[in-house]
Amino acid sequence: MLFDKEIILLQKENVSVKEEALEELAQHFKDNGLVTDEFIPGVLNREKKFPTGLYVNDVGIAIPHTDSDKVRSSQIGFMSLKHPVDFRAMDGSSEVIPVRLIFMLGLKEAHEQLEILQKLMGLIQKKSVLDELLNCSNKADYLSVIKSEKLI
Repeated sequence: MLFDKEIILLQKENVSVKEEALEELAQHFKDNGLVTDEFIPGVLNREKKFPTGLYVNDVGIAIPHTDSDKVRSSQIGFMSLKHPVDFRAMDGSSEVIPVRLIFMLGLKEAHEQLEILQKLMGLIQKKSVLDELLNCSNKADYLSVIKSEKLI
């Protein structure tokens, strides 16, 4: 169950840089016993080397993750931000992406990553879904969107 721990942080206001967002979201994975102590530094280090910012349908999105050996139980976490924080572009360019939606992947099995990324890419191609995610103010609304898009 990739969403059973409901690591869902909505409309966060007091986040000014990507590291704060990543640490806060990753800490929820740790607090739920889903990851090892190496998960948080793993996510931060991987984001430095392999940025995950995407600009799709006029919305900045990031899909941070780290190696599966730092994960005890698979889960996807989500954070929406009231104000964007800058991520570097996934394509390796120097472009800066103002991100408001973060899908953090904590995946135990390597084969899960491709399947989940394909599903997320399908989801973020839909402008109406991104607008819904940007406006979610409670977990029930978020889970409803995710269910309607067949992520769960």
